[in-house]
Amino acid sequence: MAMSLASERFGIAVLPTSCGDAAPNPRVCCIKITPQLDRGVSIVTRQAATLSEAARLMKGALTRRHPKTSSDSGITLIVPFPPNGPADRYARYFAQVFSEKIERRVSVDNAVGLGGLLGVHKITRSAPDGLTIGLAGTGATVFSCLGNGDDLFDVFHDVTYLHGLVNVPNILLVGSHVAAWRMTDLIAQARMRPGRYQIAHVGQGSLSVLADLFQKKTDLLLNARNYDGLMPAMTDLMKQRVDIVFAEAAGAMSAIRNDVVRPLMVAGYERPSWLPNTPTCEECGLPDVFADGGYCLVAPTGLKDDIQHWLIRAIVETLESPAIKHDFMSLGGTPDYRTGNMYVDYLKSEHARWRALNT
Repeated sequence: MAMSLASERFGIAVLPTSCGDAAPNPRVCCIKITPQLDRGVSIVTRQAATLSEAARLMKGALTRRHPKTSSDSGITLIVPFPPNGPADRYARYFAQVFSEKIERRVSVDNAVGLGGLLGVHKITRSAPDGLTIGLAGTGATVFSCLGNGDDLFDVFHDVTYLHGLVNVPNILLVGSHVAAWRMTDLIAQARMRPGRYQIAHVGQGSLSVLADLFQKKTDLLLNARNYDGLMPAMTDLMKQRVDIVFAEAAGAMSAIRNDVVRPLMVAGYERPSWLPNTPTCEECGLPDVFADGGYCLVAPTGLKDDIQHWLIRAIVETLESPAIKHDFMSLGGTPDYRTGNMYVDYLKSEHARWRALNT
């Protein structure tokens, strides 16, 4: 009956796809929407007939909400960092809720290498069909442009910035073996013993750059020790093999709460709610020793507008869910509600700021 009403009276119907497949009618056409692994819906309209204004608007709204990305395909979320690390944990929390929102499978692909550059490069080389998105950190989007990385892609021309994902504070830590409970203590001792303390240079992103900037702004002589990732640096800090580490919240929370490391400064302008007694860089008299942590969500260029809008809407709904807020907070982060355009503006300002600091 519904098929008959669509062809003869109303001109449009929304039906399970199986209805259109099971009862073909030469007087109607079926437009499949929301292709998924387990079910689909079709808009049925009269063939070669002008739709009413209401029917036309309904058809347009439904097809925009569920663009054709591919039939029965899941989405791949590329994470340019190792499994079980801080970024990977944020990504997997996001993927789980995002999958529920879009009612599709979301698989995580860890594409590790070059401090996060390799994974973002893989995203830029993927097809612009909405089936591949991924994380990008400041190592790939800011510091690679300052001469610290390979020119695998152009951060403004080869990347579509969909939305922010998570804000993560960076924290200066010392090991429990270091007799410093305030930043002034650490600076005073390091000046009395030039070259005595070792500071970790972690990766190629903000944590490594902060270590350099800290020495420059305090005029301290510290011995640098390079690490590919935060986890081995934290292990050496707890085993007293290194004295100072700039760390992301997720990689440091457990050690801080167990009193095996000591936070002396937040490399940001606000104290995290879980570190209310740790001063900011500005409060320590080091306002330039500041670098945003966190990650954004990106895709290749060339996305169709309807696919991009659909992805962004689902991302926003995911970030607004109580589950994401709770899970991100458990790792010391907070959802980042900046739009893609806002994130591009932020990157441009960061490029200018770091170039000025490096001159």
